[in-house]
Amino acid sequence: SGQGFHNVVYVADEHDSVYAFDADARVSTPLWQVSFIDAASGITTVPNADVNLNCPNIGTEFGVSETPVIDPVLGRLYVLARTKQVVGSVTTYHQMLHALDITSGAEVAGSPVEIQASVPGFGEGSVNGVLSFDPLRENSRPAMLELNGVVYMAWSSICDVHPYHGWVMGYDANSLAQVSVANTSPNGQAAGIWQSAAGIAGDTSGNVYVETSNGLFNVDQGGSEYGNTVLKLNNGT
Repeated sequence: SGQGFHNVVYVADEHDSVYAFDADARVSTPLWQVSFIDAASGITTVPNADVNLNCPNIGTEFGVSETPVIDPVLGRLYVLARTKQVVGSVTTYHQMLHALDITSGAEVAGSPVEIQASVPGFGEGSVNGVLSFDPLRENSRPAMLELNGVVYMAWSSICDVHPYHGWVMGYDANSLAQVSVANTSPNGQAAGIWQSAAGIAGDTSGNVYVETSNGLFNVDQGGSEYGNTVLKLNNGT
């Protein structure tokens, strides 16, 4: 870790905090800890009541749900954090990809970046033929994957609260630029990627594998809906 310790355990929680601990228990206090909450700027975690109509899926708040991933060569820990921001009478919701230095927890240059995406489609929640990522409704549960220098994340919802869709996105591990976007139900609904929080899979050829849940499947009839499907995505698309 650069602090005299060889083995480090990293912990991320729903209170939007990330910790690094000495895995050999030589000290009980964290080696470092960071928080994505900023009370002075009106930034908090996302309250349960804002998201899921009292469904007990996770608990009182939503912060970091997806298991982060580490790039040992770059020395970075990638974390997806959900936040709510209230400024005056304006409330907004955000999902941010953070790249943290594994030795200190400091944000690396260019971090964080906001998760944003849109695809053509008339599915649930679309506006004028454009379906956009919804940072309030979409929730990421599968563990992240880094493959060939790209960090992949996938989304579904919380307790099937609509509107939601399945999304898979890839971000360059070095620059954090978005390099791929895939949607599993652009003209329908659901087909979320839950996987019971199991990780996104990949192979050495650059293929990414995810499994979708309930939703329409009509690709065999020329459609664009991938409900209840195991998907093989080449470079995330």
